[in-house]
Amino acid sequence: MNTQHTPLAGRKVFTIQEVAAYLKIYKSKIHYLVSQKKIPHLKVGRNVMITLDHLTTKRKSLNAARLFLYWYLIYRALSIYLRWLTTL
Repeated sequence: MNTQHTPLAGRKVFTIQEVAAYLKIYKSKIHYLVSQKKIPHLKVGRNVMITLDHLTTKRKSLNAARLFLYWYLIYRALSIYLRWLTTL
């Protein structure tokens, strides 16, 4: 069989466990994202395989979401603190 024509030829693929460690989120969240077709994947029998290309894209979007949440929480904490200061 010529491996150049297979979808995984020359591409690094990961299992659900490896993806969870790479993205630093729970395995159940990866299963959910796969079931909702939020992460492109390949099924090999019962196994789910995700390529490095797909992971890089997903990681960038998760990092952006985390950064936004981080700054939003700082903003909210400061606004609550400033409101508290004005009551003194």
